[in-house]
Amino acid sequence: MNKWIMARLAASVLYTLDVTLAVGEWAVGHAYRVRGYHAAGGEWCLILLACWLAWEVINYYFDALEGILHGRD
Repeated sequence: MNKWIMARLAASVLYTLDVTLAVGEWAVGHAYRVRGYHAAGGEWCLILLACWLAWEVINYYFDALEGILHGRD
């Protein structure tokens, strides 16, 4: 595989994990403070949404960066 592709994939995974963990930590902690007990609720949907959105955002950024580097719009 190309070095750029491997670097892009590694950066995408690390960025997605970082964002997902940050949102997950906040969402679960907030839900616990509001409810007063641990339970499975909407915070898990928020975590999945954050994961998907982070993946889409970083890959959109990389696609735009590749377009700029290669002279495409």
